[in-house]
Amino acid sequence: MNSFEEYIKKNLSKPRYEHSVSVAETAKKIGEGLGLPDRDITELYTAGLCHDIAKELPKDEQAKIIEKHQTLSEDDKISRSTLHQLAGAYLARELFGINDRIFGMIRYHCTGSPDMTLCEKIIFISDYIEPLREHKSCVLLREYFIKRKLDTRLIDLTALKCCKRTLDLLSAKGYPIHPLTVQTYEKLKKIAYE
Repeated sequence: MNSFEEYIKKNLSKPRYEHSVSVAETAKKIGEGLGLPDRDITELYTAGLCHDIAKELPKDEQAKIIEKHQTLSEDDKISRSTLHQLAGAYLARELFGINDRIFGMIRYHCTGSPDMTLCEKIIFISDYIEPLREHKSCVLLREYFIKRKLDTRLIDLTALKCCKRTLDLLSAKGYPIHPLTVQTYEKLKKIAYE
């Protein structure tokens, strides 16, 4: 067991730990299926393990972690449910010295980003479709993903569907929507219909 996994096993609840391992395994499998280099596979697995490292910390503590490194944006103040992605990226950097690529994968795993790298997209969708997720929209998207040829176009289309489902869910519940999710959706929509 590596230091990342030891830390999350010790510091996260059992369900959150199991989810994190499942995201890591899903991302690794997708990366391998796409034929990505070993370095990318290792980084995907690490990002999957660490993506929710700050999720169970109180929101105020998440905000403090961020504010040690940058000013908390108004968007992040409003969309507090996504604070853990940026807090988690900074916490993983503090604890493990993660590089910028892994930082980005953790940083955008909830909201997405219009300029996501391929590996950032893989973590983004792995968080949604990993096998332990039982919400109907997750199950349907997982089935959609599994039944298709694995290529970068499928990654884009699945990321688009993740954004759409997130936007629909947040809108239906009247929750704040982080602008990055809207921007990601709009960018992926353009890519999907080119």
